[in-house]
Formats: sequence, C-alpha cells, structure tokens
Amino acid sequence: MHPSRRLVPLVLGTALIVLATACGGAAGEPAAAHVAGTEVTNAQLAVTAGVFESLFGLQHAACGQQDGAGDTAEAACNRYSLGAMIQFRLVQDYASKNGITVSEDQVQKAIDGFEAQVGKDTLAALLTTNNVTHDDFTQLVRLSLLENEVATHLGKVMKQTEANAFSDWVRQQDQAGAIDVDPSFGRFDPSTLQVVRITSTDPSATTSPTTGPVASPS
Repeated sequence: MHPSRRLVPLVLGTALIVLATACGGAAGEPAAAHVAGTEVTNAQLAVTAGVFESLFGLQHAACGQQDGAGDTAEAACNRYSLGAMIQFRLVQDYASKNGITVSEDQVQKAIDGFEAQVGKDTLAALLTTNNVTHDDFTQLVRLSLLENEVATHLGKVMKQTEANAFSDWVRQQDQAGAIDVDPSFGRFDPSTLQVVRITSTDPSATTSPTTGPVASPS
C-alpha cells in the first residue's frame, strides 16, 4: 500500500483518512465545498473534524496547522478536514465510475489491527469526547482503503507511482472545475492538495476569512 498524503501520525499499515459520504446533504444545508457534483455540508465537515480530532488526540497532536495571528485550532482542523473530504469525494466519484470497491472483510481487518495498536477503549473514549461514533470511524477506514485502491488504479493507468498519479489526478480535477470551496473556510491549494487560509494579502481572496469552527456534531 502506498503512503497516504494525509497519513495521521499513527503506526498503522493502512492510511487512515476521512469520513465522507457519497451523496450531498439535504437541500438548503450550508455547504463548505462543492466537489464533483456533490456538496460537502457544514454538518458533514463537523463530523469529519471530530474524527480527525480523535485520531490526532491519540498522539496528543494538533489537527491541522494554525496559520498566523487570528487563526484558531478549530479553523485549522476544519481546513485540514475539508481538504481531505475534497480528495475523498473525488475518490468516491472515480471509484463508482470504475467499479472499484473494498470488502467488509478488508475494512474489519484494518479496524482490528488499528484498535490492537492504539487500544479499543482509548479510541472509543476519544470518539465520544469529540461527539462522533465508531460507525464514523468505520467509514473513515473504508474510505482509506478505497483511496488506496483508486491510487493503485491511477498509477497503472497513468504509468506513474501511485502517489504521483493520485496528486496529478487531483490537480486535473481542480483545473477542470470539480472543486469549489466556500472562501469563508479557505481556498483549495493545488500545490499542496490542501485547503489553506485566505489572508488579506492572498491575491485569491474574495471575502474575509472566518476562523471559527463549524458546529460540533450532536
């Protein structure tokens, strides 16, 4: 398996990535981004951030990188999580069009291995603290494995290493207009494949950035 571009700093044989759903949210719900014809809603982003907070919490590390004065840990985690969700909406779209799937046995094996390393009760406590569930974590693992399969497929099609093929492919999707981020969260940076903060000196700035977190999942 190739190393994930968003590998949480945990000793794990499979890269743990992000919670996302294949379809958009309910009509009228605020969207943090539009990706490949789907919406990433604020509510979905809040769940994703909760999962990442839990995983980084296992290493007593920050979720995302704060960027300058006025930035907050919550906003940094939202950007980190949104950048990951963008990539994985693209992955889900590609997988559905190319018949790429992962089995439940693969998912359970990955979960069992991860929990054996970090402690099942420790993980459960952090998920609860961050208002997310084990089902959310399970979906995260499922998408991690799907990302691996998509990257493998892209590597063969593009005749590159898996990591380079995946990165180039995401940039192609961005250039084609498949990624549109609400500027209150930041902007998608094709050089890093992350959502970055918009500052007053950013030439792409179109609105004042907000630094507060989205609402936590209930």
